[in-house]
Amino acid sequence: MSWIKQYSEAGYRVARAEEIFGRGSSLSDGCPQLEGAYREASIVEQFGYGSELGDGGLMEVVAPRFSDEPLFHLTLVVTLVAYLYMLVRSRKFISTIYTNVWGNSSEARMVAQGGELPLQRFKQVSTAIGLLMVSLVGVRLADGHLSTDVQLFGYNVAGYAPLISLIFVGVYVAWYYAMHEVAEWLTNDSSMQLLSSVVHMDFVRGVVLLYPLVAVWLLADGGSSQWVSVVLIVFAALVLLLYLKDTFLFFVTKKISILYWILYLCTAILLPLSFLLRLLPSQFA
Repeated sequence: MSWIKQYSEAGYRVARAEEIFGRGSSLSDGCPQLEGAYREASIVEQFGYGSELGDGGLMEVVAPRFSDEPLFHLTLVVTLVAYLYMLVRSRKFISTIYTNVWGNSSEARMVAQGGELPLQRFKQVSTAIGLLMVSLVGVRLADGHLSTDVQLFGYNVAGYAPLISLIFVGVYVAWYYAMHEVAEWLTNDSSMQLLSSVVHMDFVRGVVLLYPLVAVWLLADGGSSQWVSVVLIVFAALVLLLYLKDTFLFFVTKKISILYWILYLCTAILLPLSFLLRLLPSQFA
């Protein structure tokens, strides 16, 4: 070998392989010998009995679920306890808010009764439960849709998903409140406060009616949640119809053009939803 001759001429003595590794040793050319001096170990010898090589395909990434985090279940338990306590303490108010619910004059009567302190507290507790409920629904809908890369979950975002969803819900409520306040200021008419009270009462009715179905849907797995989803959608559609009826009758009784009612719905519902979808990743939107 040229490098041995080169080092020998330089005054170095190159040790032979037999002197270093023993008699019969020789330098390899760098290629392992699978036949002859070397034997390839089998999969069973390396990994144990019953082992075999796989097809080499990549395993599917298991996406973390927001609804498996402790904060999600803690929030659900808190809302469940508060809802049961509300049912025990406020049974008479529940029957009151559903009396003549499809009548034309029920909204004004509900608003008048809503000024009473016991019913006002009932509305406040129901609203708090409803906001938490909507935030949990948003977390459950986000499961399996948002990106599962390291950038999203590397900072424990999944654990705080209910809190993040609640912030979004709070921003929407602030938008809804500001919209009525601005409309009252522009029109110099206090009727916007009446409309806000009517919508608030409809939200309370929806919370009382839908919370048991929502709780079951949040706890159900993928297979059993399908029929719960169907029932929930049916009852949610009834609540939506009640909301549309009440707001429509408000604009009609105030002799306001139906065009403004449509504009009100677009500003109150469609505009915030479209803005939220623009913020979400493309695979979710």
